[in-house]
Amino acid sequence: MTTAAIATSYKRYVDETLNKYLPKIKTLRTLYNEISVDAATVILEYSKLTQTYAEATGYNAFSLPESMAEGTNATLQSMGTEDSSSSPVKYGLGFKITREEELSKRAFIMKFVAEKTIASLQSVETLINSNLAAGLIANASGSYSASATWVTTGKPFLDVSTAKNSFRKRTGIDPDFIVVHPDNYVSVEQNDRVQSTIYSPNTTWVETGKMLPNLMGLNWVIDATMTKGTFIMGKKGMFGDLFTPIAYTMYEQDKGAAGKVYESVISFVAQYKMPYYLLKGTGI
Repeated sequence: MTTAAIATSYKRYVDETLNKYLPKIKTLRTLYNEISVDAATVILEYSKLTQTYAEATGYNAFSLPESMAEGTNATLQSMGTEDSSSSPVKYGLGFKITREEELSKRAFIMKFVAEKTIASLQSVETLINSNLAAGLIANASGSYSASATWVTTGKPFLDVSTAKNSFRKRTGIDPDFIVVHPDNYVSVEQNDRVQSTIYSPNTTWVETGKMLPNLMGLNWVIDATMTKGTFIMGKKGMFGDLFTPIAYTMYEQDKGAAGKVYESVISFVAQYKMPYYLLKGTGI
């Protein structure tokens, strides 16, 4: 019996496929301020100002300034804070390559391994999106309610522009993204303003099948993990942080005659330190 070296190593190939494909499917987490932290971190503590909102004054952590008599000091006010902590979660998915597949030199086997890598990555990323979509909805401090659903008599342009105005009054800045479910986005594509050459004379949806870039000044993020009938509007990178103790990492294990196992792992946690830069719209 002879012992031969393994003819083909897929570790580098799997890593290259993962790194090449990941930027193409990252959606919701691109909206956060993404920060790498030490992998041994178990608990992340943070604090944020406790603020109240009024239309005339916006968000404020203190009461209004007071009139002062000559020779007096301003009344000292407590700075309200909200202290909290969060713990990273870790997700992973593995797949196997048989020894016969590893020893093969055929192109279709390489393609098969790439498809396995992409499918595993897609599964993990979908779970991350679902986690983040729920977090965006739960933490948005601003709210807007549509008068009717977009698929019936609702008016997407009216709702989005009104929600933008509400966001602007609350924060003093314009939002730059909106997250919607594909079933709600199709109502935007079918809207008369989008399809009419009066509103979009250069490149219309009817002619090209493509929406205008940054419609209404917003980056439209279309994701099936967002709750139908709900949208999230916000300012990218300002509402919260996404910490990643473990960025996407692929591990290889040799299982002898059975082949090799590849496991993709990621660890992350989101913190919503400035939720007033998020607005939730419902009823669309």
